[in-house]
Amino acid sequence: MSADTDAKIRYVLQLVAVYASRTAAPMTMDSVQRANVAHENIEREIRSLTEKAAKYDALNTPEIKDFLAAVENEALHQRDIHSHKGDAGKTDAEWFWLLGYLGGKAVHAGTVAGSFELPQGDQAKRLHHIITTAAACLNWHAARVGTYTDMRPGIAAPEEKT
Repeated sequence: MSADTDAKIRYVLQLVAVYASRTAAPMTMDSVQRANVAHENIEREIRSLTEKAAKYDALNTPEIKDFLAAVENEALHQRDIHSHKGDAGKTDAEWFWLLGYLGGKAVHAGTVAGSFELPQGDQAKRLHHIITTAAACLNWHAARVGTYTDMRPGIAAPEEKT
């Protein structure tokens, strides 16, 4: 457990102790056992929330050095923000358009408007756009083999029939 998590647990326990000290009921073995169970539940909840926060941070933090890990992470991120449940998904032409759009962002990252010269520009931004393009390829592949069909970036979800 991290020091931050330990500090949170100590704080919650202090609050419980203050509350317990202000109640008129005497501490019995049963109340001690209930407090221990509550403490364990609080610890479990804090660990769970800490793990969820770490996963969220990892999913929403761009990576540019480890290409394969970055592509997998970005593909999951794209699914998270562009998913429409129950949707048939994009056509091949729509996927092709998306790849061209994202690839164009990589080409133009940090360049002077209207110029196709490729100065150093913003290298981190360019690498991230390359990764987003590759992640879109991964999601296109997943859509075609049937493992993931909900992603529709840039394409509105179809209206539900009533």
